[in-house]
Amino acid sequence: MRFFYLIMCLFLLIPGQALSGQNIIDDLLKNYKNIQSIRTKFNQILKSKTTRDEEVRSGNIICKKSLNRVKVRWEIEKPEHEILIVNGNIIWDYFPEEKLAYKYKLSKIEQSKIIFDLITGKIDLKKKFNIINEGIKGDLFKIKLVPFNPEPNMVLVYLWIDKNKLIKKINIIDFFGNENFLEFDDINLNPEIDSKLFWNKPPSGVKILEGRPNS
Repeated sequence: MRFFYLIMCLFLLIPGQALSGQNIIDDLLKNYKNIQSIRTKFNQILKSKTTRDEEVRSGNIICKKSLNRVKVRWEIEKPEHEILIVNGNIIWDYFPEEKLAYKYKLSKIEQSKIIFDLITGKIDLKKKFNIINEGIKGDLFKIKLVPFNPEPNMVLVYLWIDKNKLIKKINIIDFFGNENFLEFDDINLNPEIDSKLFWNKPPSGVKILEGRPNS
């Protein structure tokens, strides 16, 4: 999946003062459950190590908790309109202009499953990552996460946290050195969100394909 596993950073609110990466993660796991919904703008840059090409995207992300489930609407506005919907264990990747949607299970994306386990309280980051405090970089606190069992598309993760204890940036690096960098802006916590935004199937007239796109 090209961008989905980055949804993690939307729920990483870090309360109080923290002196180390370990303390930050401890506070995160204890307190993120207080957030019931979030809406934010994002900018994304995909960097290829081999070709040095960059692909830039922007749009909006909406998340809402419902019982032990997190619903997600990730909408790319530029350069191409694309909507990702997660409602339960099913992922829809919808391309409105093409009237085409791909349907597949969350369990097929290991990195995404780890993220959803995190934001539903089923995972301890300390058991999955070596957590390294890299100190203050500019006006942001930087943390390095090194997976104990790295996957090809996630061997290293960097998080940047602002003075308001919000994740502002995240960078995920894969085995080949490719980077997936996101920056968040205009973060709105606990807004009222219409559940209809997280539909169970795409609009009528849309062609549905089983399996991940480009797989």
